[in-house]
Amino acid sequence: MGWVRSIQVMLMEENMYEKYVENSSTALEICHPIFNDDISKSIVIGSSLPQYDGISCLMPDNKYVYNGQAASSLGLEQFSELIVKIARRYLYSPELQGGRTPFGIDPGALIQNVFKFFNVSLPRFPHEQYLLGEIIDFVEMSCEGDLAFCMDEMGQIHHVGLIIGEKKVMHVHGCVRIDKLDHHGFFNVEMKKYTHKLRIIKRVI
Repeated sequence: MGWVRSIQVMLMEENMYEKYVENSSTALEICHPIFNDDISKSIVIGSSLPQYDGISCLMPDNKYVYNGQAASSLGLEQFSELIVKIARRYLYSPELQGGRTPFGIDPGALIQNVFKFFNVSLPRFPHEQYLLGEIIDFVEMSCEGDLAFCMDEMGQIHHVGLIIGEKKVMHVHGCVRIDKLDHHGFFNVEMKKYTHKLRIIKRVI
């Protein structure tokens, strides 16, 4: 939830909207310009590139050149190692509730954004993402790319992290960081304590 000014929004007909989203690639660069003869705009990783042909994309106001890396509308190949590699591009991004970019992001958005590159559509929040996928019974059986969900004192799902192998998890806590993972939860070495209590592990790819 949030507010934007009306001058920051462009309204369009539904059929026009579908035209822009049906063949949309995804920017892989942390921050990169799109440009034409008159304008240059900076876009961040995870931004959609409507009708991208490998050289240019079509925005509602004009056609723009984008010469950075991008994932096609079909998504990247679903290799666990590649999932972790893409996720690491967000490492040390500051925590921001409601944020969705490397300049401020929250736990649910980190997971949603990473899986978008692989053409996997996940809900926005951890308690919604938790409902999807296959249950993994033990931490020792988990693989890179699995999701570790944590619960609060009431037993409600409120946090999620991406397992990156070697009993480590990448998640958002102050910033996007890597912590140790075991059957108790996420252990912060610097703080010398568990910051999140593990509830369940799920595999969505």
